[in-house]
Amino acid sequence: SCLVLGGTGAAGSRLLQEVLASPRFTRVGEYGRRVTPPEQMTRGHEKLEQRVIDFEQLDKADLREGHWDVIFIALGKSSRTAGSWVDFEKVDREYVVNAAQAAKSHDPTHAQRLVYISVSSRSTILMAPVVCRSKGLTERKLANMGYHEVIIFRPGGFGEVHRDPPRPLEYTMGSVLFNASYACAHRAALYPQHHIRHIVPRDGQPPRLHSGTPSLLSAARSS
Repeated sequence: SCLVLGGTGAAGSRLLQEVLASPRFTRVGEYGRRVTPPEQMTRGHEKLEQRVIDFEQLDKADLREGHWDVIFIALGKSSRTAGSWVDFEKVDREYVVNAAQAAKSHDPTHAQRLVYISVSSRSTILMAPVVCRSKGLTERKLANMGYHEVIIFRPGGFGEVHRDPPRPLEYTMGSVLFNASYACAHRAALYPQHHIRHIVPRDGQPPRLHSGTPSLLSAARSS
């Protein structure tokens, strides 16, 4: 089973379609401030549970009661649409960390996996320092939350996704990367730069970090 938080955004919307189409997931939850309209789902809607929640009142959202095996967090807000840095950090860090904590099982034998969609380190060069700081603090808190495994996924760019407001430069780069992907036999909604895997070993040894470039879905189902 998996829970998708932020399934209507640029990354979350494509991720939701992937998990719904995948036979590996028999139960899928989409919780968020908004949920995906039924007409936008091409398959797998029969195993989907949708719920509109208030991130200011997560104690009423019952995230933990779902006993989710994988939690995908694709929450975020651009600095342009946030209105203020305070509002940006509230969604980008506070909502993310609180939601991850609320979805974490109290059962120590339940090996849950948390997948957080962050931002590429190269992209942050063009961003304000507050964005870099917010992402870094968020990743650190998630890594130390006590999940069996935490994957920090840092996509290098997006292709074929809807943005509101539009981002012409990202659309152009996405088209270039999508066309170039034919040369290396890859077609993907996300073009990952890299991801970090924070694994808590069962033998009690210190956590290990692993890096690689799988898709979001393969990252969630890999052992």
